[in-house]
Amino acid sequence: MLELAKQMRADSIAGIYETPISTRILKNFQKFASEMNYDYAVDNFVNNFTDEEKSSVKLLLEAHRTNLESELVR
Repeated sequence: MLELAKQMRADSIAGIYETPISTRILKNFQKFASEMNYDYAVDNFVNNFTDEEKSSVKLLLEAHRTNLESELVR
């Protein structure tokens, strides 16, 4: 989760994302992944971004899926 946050915040600084990567959004992602399921958490997370950013964010989450699922999903 920390790697994802670091990468997204670096991408935001680089101008890839306009939407701020807040701690609240990340905590909600973590909560939904552990309490609901990973796909629900991804959909909820992606909805925080602009239409132009959504596909990029979804691809990034898919790239981190194995690590995030093992860390977050119970």
